[in-house]
Amino acid sequence: MATAARSIVPACIAPGKNADKSTAPSRRGFLALAAAVPAAGAMAGLPATVRPSPWNRAVAALQAAKTAREAYERDVFLPMDREYNRRSGKRPSLDFSVKALNGHVATYHMRPHELDDWADCDMWRRYAAPIREEYRAWQRRHDAALRDLNYEAIQVRYDDLNVVEADAEDALIATPAPDGAALAAKVRLVLSLTADSSFDDRWRQGLLADCESFEEARSKSA
Repeated sequence: MATAARSIVPACIAPGKNADKSTAPSRRGFLALAAAVPAAGAMAGLPATVRPSPWNRAVAALQAAKTAREAYERDVFLPMDREYNRRSGKRPSLDFSVKALNGHVATYHMRPHELDDWADCDMWRRYAAPIREEYRAWQRRHDAALRDLNYEAIQVRYDDLNVVEADAEDALIATPAPDGAALAAKVRLVLSLTADSSFDDRWRQGLLADCESFEEARSKSA
């Protein structure tokens, strides 16, 4: 996932986000990979040789990062986010519609910093004033929930864990595969992580270098 972007804006506010697993960065192919590749040594999901190696260390680092992120997400972030949504409620719409005498309906959208301008205007007061009061009541609940639940600090920690996991994925892709099984696992990981995003050229080059290395070794042994 590209790296996780830090944001204290809860899911119910930010367009296109929601409060479950999909808010996390999308690079989550490790589970599919683990199911596809037999376990070896102490690490499940990716092949590893018996002796310590850069590949083993990269595999271990990714598994540790994934485990830490999942535990924090499950035990801290998602419960907090659900409680935030319960306390603050749904963000009110700032739109209102007016029907003219000729039957035409016009819809107007107010921004939070413009509420007083609309609500104090004689022409729009009857429409905008109730919306302003509803929105400000929600804003008070929102601010209190963020403060009382320590939302910002928890969000920052969650983003940091996603960054660590993303960095571990990058490190694994950059680590030369020691054998064909490891290369196959790397290919599966790359394909799963890039299923919903553009293919990172650094990863393409890493896979190409591995393939060329194994092909060169095969040619020499033939």
